[in-house]
Amino acid sequence: MGCRHPLLVLIVLIALVGAACSPNGSVGDAASPTSAPEAEIAADDEGYTVIAPLGSTTTYLIDGTGAVVHSWTSDTTPGDAVYLVDGGNLLRTGSLSSEVFDAGGGGGGLVELRDWDSNVVWSFEFNTDTYRAHNDVELLPSGNVLMILWELKTVDEARAAGIDARDDLWADMIWELDPATGEIVWEWRVWDHLSGDASDLGRLDVAAAGVPRVSDWNHVNSVAYNGDLDQIVLSSRNQNEIWIIDHDTTTDEAAGESGDFLWRWGNPGIYGGAGGAVLSGQHDAQWIADGLAGAGNLLIFNNGKSASSVVEITPPLRDDTTYAPPDDDPSAQIQWSYEGDPPESFYAVNISGAQRLPGGNTLIDNGPAGHVFEVTAEGKTVWNYVVAGKGLLFRAPRYFASGDALMGRDLVPAGPVPEQAGPGGGRNSQP
Repeated sequence: MGCRHPLLVLIVLIALVGAACSPNGSVGDAASPTSAPEAEIAADDEGYTVIAPLGSTTTYLIDGTGAVVHSWTSDTTPGDAVYLVDGGNLLRTGSLSSEVFDAGGGGGGLVELRDWDSNVVWSFEFNTDTYRAHNDVELLPSGNVLMILWELKTVDEARAAGIDARDDLWADMIWELDPATGEIVWEWRVWDHLSGDASDLGRLDVAAAGVPRVSDWNHVNSVAYNGDLDQIVLSSRNQNEIWIIDHDTTTDEAAGESGDFLWRWGNPGIYGGAGGAVLSGQHDAQWIADGLAGAGNLLIFNNGKSASSVVEITPPLRDDTTYAPPDDDPSAQIQWSYEGDPPESFYAVNISGAQRLPGGNTLIDNGPAGHVFEVTAEGKTVWNYVVAGKGLLFRAPRYFASGDALMGRDLVPAGPVPEQAGPGGGRNSQP
């Protein structure tokens, strides 16, 4: 189940990928929060939205009027994801500086849990010369945390793998952290699933995948978990694809055939398919939770090239939890979508996300605009919120007073979210 090295609390650990798997970090009182989808809520519970501007060290919880009902302070700006979990704790990424991965959009390097009063419960750094955490994290029912990291591959390693690299390459990997011990207990690497055969649906064809404008080759920008299937869905922005992989493996198994893509969708040309691409620079691929409209489907924010959309797709899942091969026409998988009218009136060049809500509406975050809005199944906008100033948002998840994250908390409206000065932190423009 991967490398298992104990964390030495408050002692700096220096580790190389492949030689050690413990991050730099510290643990406060041991805690194993869980975060279950909040499908069953009170009918009159309109919910509260987390606003975490990418240039701010403060995270805000707002009500339906836009008033702040609680806030958390941190030492770093987000890098990028911030979520509320059971008990009112805040699971967040933090943005640290890096001399190696500085050009990578969404780079963070820090994962931490803060309590309702902003105290650090645990905090770990994943930010070395050979790897760096970035973009997103996912809390598992066990209390462990999935995270996305870049791992450095030299230009010679890349060329040896058949990639026409011009410089060192960053390949994405997934680590599973046990915060109680600081151990990495499971891992999966894109690098283990490369192929020179475009027809190999389970692996990434190194020729078709190409090399982007920077070393950030795949740029996996979201990770989500399905506990019923014990599967993970990843969004690869630079390959314009989503990938589903199996979590029910050991690390050794995940490095072999058992770790190949179970299913992929969005860009048939990358595996020799006949249909055209339907995804472009997408973010926030996630399963819709049980009890919600479209349960079991996938919801994706499709950034697009000049107009954005939110698409809901039905994966071709068989009874044995395997998948039928991708359709030649990927658009046939789409069950529901939202776009602007006219289409170009709704466009987010990067970041952004969407969430299916109880009752069937969908919450949408136009990240670059700092604009969060709620639409009905028919596409009618029923709620709007815009962060004052340049309040870039990676996500804006909603939680409910009758749910486990906020139950029993005192949520008294105060003033609005302060106007934001800008993105800050020297962030890349394409996270």
